[in-house]
Amino acid sequence: MMLLDKCPYCGKKITIGTLQCPFCGEDLSNLEPPKPNHYQQYRKLPMPGMMEAFKTCFIKKYANFHGRARRSEYWWFYLAYYIISLLAGVLMFCFIDFKEYFDFSTNPSAYEVRESIEMLKKSFLYNPGYWLSIIISLAFLIPNLAATVRRLHDIGKSGTLLLYFLFGLIPLLGAIFVLVYGIILLVWMCTDGNKEPNKWGPSPKYIPVNEIKKPSEI
Repeated sequence: MMLLDKCPYCGKKITIGTLQCPFCGEDLSNLEPPKPNHYQQYRKLPMPGMMEAFKTCFIKKYANFHGRARRSEYWWFYLAYYIISLLAGVLMFCFIDFKEYFDFSTNPSAYEVRESIEMLKKSFLYNPGYWLSIIISLAFLIPNLAATVRRLHDIGKSGTLLLYFLFGLIPLLGAIFVLVYGIILLVWMCTDGNKEPNKWGPSPKYIPVNEIKKPSEI
């Protein structure tokens, strides 16, 4: 079944996943995605910048797990996320006075080092940069997942593939699986999306410009 945001019969906008058009009453449950047309030409849309990608992923599509996301949108958004996280981390360390916990002028014992580390850990509870980092991580959790799912949709793969990371809960073998699967996922995130529409919608990068006749029709 195709996930549509517009009825193909009457052209009016509908809720994604609707099985019957509320306007014309046509059945939308048995629609199949169009077959790829290798004689169709496509034009590449301009690449979005960081701010545009950030607005799309964090504001417009904060928890939108439907549709597709092109490579530039995904990676610009993640770059913005890492920059914000880095700034929060720098702010956190600015509030830490390491000289207060470690005396570098002497040769402390192992016990004194452990005590200083424990005191340093407790100081994070009063560090505004630490709590800011946590808030940022929680705020970006859902849009990060949503952008990854839409990126998988763009290359014709289901977002449920992310559930395989649950195998990481298996002791020892789980860590190896997560490492290998993480590399595979990275390759997928760097793969260009399908030019043709698929069951998650049209391409966000390519639009058809004209149709060339098949050799048998010439």
